[in-house]
Amino acid sequence: CGMLRLKVNEGRWHQIDRSLRLCPLCKNGIENELHFLMICPFYNDLRIIYLPQIVYGNTSEFQNIMNTDDKRLLKKICQFIYYAYIKRGNNL
Repeated sequence: CGMLRLKVNEGRWHQIDRSLRLCPLCKNGIENELHFLMICPFYNDLRIIYLPQIVYGNTSEFQNIMNTDDKRLLKKICQFIYYAYIKRGNNL
């Protein structure tokens, strides 16, 4: 939805060039939803707990989980996002 406080969205809100919207934690790519959920190494510990079945970094896998109606997976994604934002907030 473009509402998460990720650099890709914040940069759009503040007219920052897309190439400058890097992840503040790993600096290894633009911090968008795919990076946050499946790529950033900063959250690997949380992925192991909440999303162990996910193939990380796979774009088609990302599309599948974003379109899922599996209530158990949705709950795990929500838990991951919740705890990732706590961890993110404690490290920025």
